[in-house]
Amino acid sequence: MSWKPLIHIISPDADERGTLRAQLLGADYNVLVAHDPGEAIDKLKEGTPHLIVIDQEQADADSADFAALVHHLEGASPLPYLLLMDNNSEGTVPLSLREGLDDTLMRPVNTLELLARVRSLLRNRQLLGQIRIQEMFLRQKKLEPYVPEILQPTVLLVEDEAAQLQKIGDLISKIPCMVIKAQSSSEALQHIKDDPPQLVIIDFLFPDQDGLELCRYLKRLADTRTIPLLMLTSMPELDNRIVGMDAGPDDYLVKPVNPVEVITRVRRLLARQAGHMRLSGNMQILNNIGLTDQETGIPGDEFFRFSYPELIRWSQRAQLPFTIVRMRLATKENFYRLATTVHSTLRNFDMIFVTGEADLSLILPETQSDQAQIALSRILSRAEVNGVPPWEVRSAMVSVGEEGWDSGEIRKKLKIGKMEDGTMADFDADGDNRILVVGDKSGVNLVQLLKEEGFSNAEAFVFEGDKLPDIRNANAVIIQGDLDKIPDLAHQLLPALPDPSTPIIVQYSERSEDSDLTALPESADYIPPGASNDYLIHRLRRSLDMVQAQSDAKEVESFILRLIRLMEEGDSDVLGHSQQVAIWAVRLGGRMELSPEEIEALKWGGLLHDIGKLFLPGKILSKSRMLTAEEFAITKSHPRLGFDLCNGIGILEPALPIIKYHHERMDGKGYPGGLRGDKIPLLARIIAVPDVFDTLIRRRPYRPAFPVEEASKIVMSEAEKGMWDINIAKQFLEMIQRK
Repeated sequence: MSWKPLIHIISPDADERGTLRAQLLGADYNVLVAHDPGEAIDKLKEGTPHLIVIDQEQADADSADFAALVHHLEGASPLPYLLLMDNNSEGTVPLSLREGLDDTLMRPVNTLELLARVRSLLRNRQLLGQIRIQEMFLRQKKLEPYVPEILQPTVLLVEDEAAQLQKIGDLISKIPCMVIKAQSSSEALQHIKDDPPQLVIIDFLFPDQDGLELCRYLKRLADTRTIPLLMLTSMPELDNRIVGMDAGPDDYLVKPVNPVEVITRVRRLLARQAGHMRLSGNMQILNNIGLTDQETGIPGDEFFRFSYPELIRWSQRAQLPFTIVRMRLATKENFYRLATTVHSTLRNFDMIFVTGEADLSLILPETQSDQAQIALSRILSRAEVNGVPPWEVRSAMVSVGEEGWDSGEIRKKLKIGKMEDGTMADFDADGDNRILVVGDKSGVNLVQLLKEEGFSNAEAFVFEGDKLPDIRNANAVIIQGDLDKIPDLAHQLLPALPDPSTPIIVQYSERSEDSDLTALPESADYIPPGASNDYLIHRLRRSLDMVQAQSDAKEVESFILRLIRLMEEGDSDVLGHSQQVAIWAVRLGGRMELSPEEIEALKWGGLLHDIGKLFLPGKILSKSRMLTAEEFAITKSHPRLGFDLCNGIGILEPALPIIKYHHERMDGKGYPGGLRGDKIPLLARIIAVPDVFDTLIRRRPYRPAFPVEEASKIVMSEAEKGMWDINIAKQFLEMIQRK
């Protein structure tokens, strides 16, 4: 069963229905089409929609068919409508449009605005659902929910073109709202710092800083991340991935702007910000009555136990699945670090709860299990950077909708809460592993402890005589006994293991003076006499995690190579560029006597330095003329896109600085950070030289290829002018000349 948002398209134009359907299917939505509201009613038996895209004339409030459709969908409220309108006049806001809930989309429809609008409307619906649950809980506690007191919202308009600034300012001042104007990003930041607005409208491009960077900066800060950002752009082909997924703007206006679009967009985003203020205010009430964790300020277990069954009921009616993730730390020592990492990593509409002394529960709306697993991997990677070892964190997840809607069954799968003895309930993840304990009779006691810790497939084999256990399907082997006896036992067992990476843990009880430690298997992990069983179990889990990581690394490597081929196959002129840069970088690293780890990072950095270009519009990459300022600003986003794509993948972590900073220059005029000199990571400085050289000797749409001799002179000349590291450039050119 496919748990994707379902969108109904209602339009009398068959070509328009086909185009919209293709655009939405390409973005992984489920789609049904109808030529009028009457046919749409018949299609309801195929599924209740989460959003309706409808021709504005067919959504006329006086239409009997439309009124009948609205009546059939009353149980699915609040259901947003996206009204399709002709862009041939100034027009007025349609009477059927519900302020703050619905929106408009001008013809001809471009993919950027369609997908941004759909995504934004669906998230509005999630926001309304969360507010409803908060307010139900507060009223149950005999408390009044928070109501924001905004008599007149403030909109910050950031635009350096005076004509556009005046036109848009005049339009939104009629809403009514207070309009503050800024003509630079630095001026805008000062306004936001002094008095945060309820909405920021920002141009894509500025002389002092592009709008993308300002968006990302505001979305990173806790105090400004919920402020809606509306971006002005003249590039309708822009892909939202370019501006950073949830770190980018909340919606777009394509220039030249349409007055109806401006008004409806501003009204809806102001309503969204008012919703976030209600959420924040309600959270403060929970804090005041002691229902949040004192150290982190995150809601506690009581609110979670109320919220998740209510959210299940709401989501079932709306047919919007979500995933619940439970995370538990082995100790409380790093709990604050983990909690703050999770809180800062989640999206604005995700929910986090403290559900135990070292226990977090997350609710991820509109998220299936595979997407939740990616999010969890990213959280663990960032937590490790903040000092939380990944093997200390255990997790379980249930995708509500994919795995049913029964709150009791979901609770059992997550095993929420504490057992009678005060310990946290076991997770099922360890139960999939077959752990074989081989040795003396004490292994029976260890197996019982392992089962209590969640290793339900643990079993003991008491070694007597020549009989050996079947270890072919074992995920880990624990060998117990006197140190003098273990080597012979190990050498009999190990040849039967089909996978040499299978963890082997040796727990020896006694050691005589003439014990031969060299006879023990080199790959084994050793638990000395006197060590606790808790320590042994910790080492077992860590060993299993390392095996899984190695397996994942092989899959990641295969996937990355396919991605690189996909990136280059559309342009024969750059085919093989990444591989060539990697080859030269590795040779150059060896020449410079770098460590094996640094050379491995150069390999991955060379292969992946341009991977962010996967997300750039093809018309920009293949353009035969000079790029416009806005097109170049989009192109400059590819290092960050590549960094975001690869961040959280363990084997690529050493290569991340290369991917992000390979376009920096020694004189500080590069991007994305404008780093200068030694502030640029060494490996990024190394990659930059073969990258520019290989680009010069390849034909591009706007110029022929340079001969090797001329390309060498250009690289050296640019290094002497302060663009590249001159010592690296000299070594590189000497290297290729010798070849």
